[in-house]
Amino acid sequence: DNALYRAKVLKHMGDALFAGRRWRRALLKYTEAISAIENEMEREKQSANIDAQQLSKFEALRIVLLESCSNAHAESGDFRNALARAQEIPTEKRGFSISLQCGRIYSSMGSKQNALQSYRAALEAQPLAIEAAIAMVDCGAEASLAISICGDALENYMPSFAALLQSRELEVAHRSSEALEELKKVDGPEKDCLVVVLAKARLTAQMGNDDEAILLFEQAHALDDSTLEDMEIFAEVLFRKREDARLNRLTHW
Repeated sequence: DNALYRAKVLKHMGDALFAGRRWRRALLKYTEAISAIENEMEREKQSANIDAQQLSKFEALRIVLLESCSNAHAESGDFRNALARAQEIPTEKRGFSISLQCGRIYSSMGSKQNALQSYRAALEAQPLAIEAAIAMVDCGAEASLAISICGDALENYMPSFAALLQSRELEVAHRSSEALEELKKVDGPEKDCLVVVLAKARLTAQMGNDDEAILLFEQAHALDDSTLEDMEIFAEVLFRKREDARLNRLTHW
């Protein structure tokens, strides 16, 4: 129990450093906690009376700490070690967030097949994770596969998002006009979601309708003023339109 308590304290210290964007110092705390847990697990396994319940607690915390290490490595730009730490977690115990992170890392490394497998695992863990579904399509999966994995969850809670995924498949195939038409099928509350508005803005910009694209990007910013997604496309549109004042504001968002 003392080892478990110490590891939890080290994790809290690491979390505080992580929140302060002090990734490397956070890693030291997480790594120290993992070492303490693994040493105690080894002692427990060699004990004459193995406490299975205690071992289970140690393993659960170890998995949380490995995920924390992976996150800290990723935030510091060390994607290879982020992936290495994530891969220490048994496949069957990888949850949504670590699977999604593995997908992002594999994507950044250009490993599409591994990225697709990770995004699929993330979507299977959380069938309403539209981000994972879109990422699967971006990796070359058919929209119908992502929709089938979402299953009843998509149909019951976000039925219009099937059109979003179909639209994304058309966009990946460089069929912008058809993609925009498909996107118009998204209705109800979903049509005003950030991911849908950004898709409309992006496709409208691709088709050269800069004035409408600007309005859509500004609508997206109003929905979430912290988003940086597709802002480079918005910047290109403003540059083409010689909207210097708006472009200057964009750099300060």
